[in-house]
Amino acid sequence: MKPKMSFQDWCLQNRSYLLLHFYQEGNNPLSPDKIGFSSGKRVWFRCHVCGLSWQRTLNHVTRNPAVQTCPFCEHRKPSPFYNLATEYPELKDEWDSERNPFPPESCLPHSKQNVYWRCTKNHRWRAIICDRAETAEKARKSGAPVCPYCSGERVSTAYNLAEKYPEVAGEWDYVLNNGQKPEDFPPHSNHKAWWKCTYNPSHKWLAKISNRTSLGRGCPQCAKDFKMSYPARALFYYLRQACPSCTCEEPFRKYKMDIFLPERKLVLEHDGYYYHSSLAARKRAEQKDRALREAGYQVLRICDSRELAEPVVFQKSKILYRFDERDRYLDQMIAAVFSYLDLPPLDFYHWRDRYAINRMYFHERKKRTLAVEYPEIAREWSTRNTDNPDTVFSGSSRKVWWHCPKCQQEYQATIANRTKNRSNCPFCDNLRAYEKNCLAVLRSEIAAQWHPELNFPLTPYDVVPGSEKEVYWACSEGHVWKAAICSRTKPRESRCPICYPRTVTRCGPVRPMDPALVQIWHPTKNLPLIPSEIANQSNKKFWWQCEKGHEWQSDPSHLNRLAPSKRCPYCNDRAVCGDNSLLALYPELAREWDSELNFPLTPDQVLYCSGKKYWWRRGEFVWQASIKDRQRKGEGIPRS
Repeated sequence: MKPKMSFQDWCLQNRSYLLLHFYQEGNNPLSPDKIGFSSGKRVWFRCHVCGLSWQRTLNHVTRNPAVQTCPFCEHRKPSPFYNLATEYPELKDEWDSERNPFPPESCLPHSKQNVYWRCTKNHRWRAIICDRAETAEKARKSGAPVCPYCSGERVSTAYNLAEKYPEVAGEWDYVLNNGQKPEDFPPHSNHKAWWKCTYNPSHKWLAKISNRTSLGRGCPQCAKDFKMSYPARALFYYLRQACPSCTCEEPFRKYKMDIFLPERKLVLEHDGYYYHSSLAARKRAEQKDRALREAGYQVLRICDSRELAEPVVFQKSKILYRFDERDRYLDQMIAAVFSYLDLPPLDFYHWRDRYAINRMYFHERKKRTLAVEYPEIAREWSTRNTDNPDTVFSGSSRKVWWHCPKCQQEYQATIANRTKNRSNCPFCDNLRAYEKNCLAVLRSEIAAQWHPELNFPLTPYDVVPGSEKEVYWACSEGHVWKAAICSRTKPRESRCPICYPRTVTRCGPVRPMDPALVQIWHPTKNLPLIPSEIANQSNKKFWWQCEKGHEWQSDPSHLNRLAPSKRCPYCNDRAVCGDNSLLALYPELAREWDSELNFPLTPDQVLYCSGKKYWWRRGEFVWQASIKDRQRKGEGIPRS
């Protein structure tokens, strides 16, 4: 049966002459004009260029233009002239022939097949072929090994964080890392992990492994607490080897000396660029240098600078070295200090010795901790603190918790207050109340007169008998007054000033309020207080109201010094109100008030008789004059 359209006619119609030639070269039993173009029969094609043959169904070839060319010349199929072995012979050497059932010659370099590999050092792994080819390309440029274990891309027993950086792996937090181990990660991985500080185990933080190993970063909390920078620690590390008596952070009055050489009476101060670049920091450094020199010490300042072109520059009593984020010039600076001090040179390499540098600094800090210098105070350290007494500085201003062994109470106080000021337990010193020294227990008869509402939320259980705090009291007759707690608990205790008007308090004899003051006592704004509860010589301010309805605040002692007619500040023109303002009494002057220059004051906010100068405007004339001058005829007006 003749097909509707033969393969030959289809090729001629679609101008696929090369495809027709491939079919004719394939030695197929049917000629191209005897087989249909959409036949599902597999036929042979042969490339006249490379001489290789391949099979395809015609319906697949005619429907997909992408497969109408030679798959070997187009590198869609492996061939003797293009395969993984020919393109990447280094990968052929790492092909695991035992576990892969096919040779590398049967694979394309861009294949996504996952196969097994084995290097010359017997490292075994599984990887996709195209990924390995990409790695081989990079290795050709960099010269690195192709094996991921040999190049450090993968973890092995000989190449992992614990093996290469045991000091960093020692700070690995196994609990927060959910069972992961440092042996499971390469030394320069970007994986974020949890770390626990060696110096202070309560410090925990999250950071990349590469930041710890490649950049050498440590505990961020210790970096804030430690006052001595890393360059100063490195210098101290090498100076200690040359001068065993050398110390760091030696206290001097209110200062600390970075590095101190006692046999030379020499102080070395390191000035970091970031901390000492401000004007205030330079002034503090000058004051410190002046105090040290007045005490007979020599001072050598070592400063890093951004402006230097040379690595190290010597100046008078100062050594400058070039600033760098990675401390590339630190070793040259240390060598310059040794040369300045005429010390024999050592093998300076701070990056190699960075862990030993920090260990020595931590050891020196431990000598000045609370547990070492004040063991008796350290025994009162509370378990509520996250830190331990062997990690905090004995002169720290941090506020922490303490546990008193006598009263078994816990309280907060700064470490410096306990060590330098020798402060004790505030409960034992009766400075704070608890169940055994409170007013309710020691002086129950006085606590019975405690006013529960006016003193709320304070209760007799919250105060001590010797407190100077003033509180409200209520006697059995219902009288309410205010007095200090200590005035009620002293041997000559004060009593109700109404029931006992001659009672002596800290302010002297108590007298009832003057009847003239009672008449102007504000009836509502002073509640719940009443005039009979207030002493005539009280210095506390209360609300008052005159017969004209003016309201103001003042204390009885001040009002007693004034005549009755002079007590209201509004009636006596000492304060402004709606009755005595400029706007109310002199509206014609108020119209010439300059609102812009006098802002935010307005004419109703100033006294009509004020002697203060204000701005006035009349047409284009603007001038300054007091209200008193404006009230006088012809005065305070600008001349035309």
